[in-house]
Amino acid sequence: MDEVSARTMQEAACNSRQKAEELVRTAADAIDSRRDRIAGALHRTASTLHTKAGVMSGGQQITRMTHTAAEKLELSAQYIRDRDVRQIMSDMRHKVLRNPGASLLAAGFAGFLVGRALRRD
Repeated sequence: MDEVSARTMQEAACNSRQKAEELVRTAADAIDSRRDRIAGALHRTASTLHTKAGVMSGGQQITRMTHTAAEKLELSAQYIRDRDVRQIMSDMRHKVLRNPGASLLAAGFAGFLVGRALRRD
């Protein structure tokens, strides 16, 4: 490969990297602008679960599990409110590396919740 081709490839790689970084920034900004809505949807869902837990059939175990799920949603809502997207991504990266199987399951559930939250608004 000659010097001109190598320089052209380096410039193309640099341009691609810059565009990718800009896309990540744009996506992060878009998500950051919706953080409050997402956290609000999680909080409303948690409140609904707490309210419905007492009238659900299935006994104390179902009631306890429903309250536990609602508490986890409340914690998730607070977590989203307290951190920006970059902090959340960093935290997620560490969790995925430590436990990839559970991370895939959690990602699917989170995607479902976020999708529902965004569709409602």
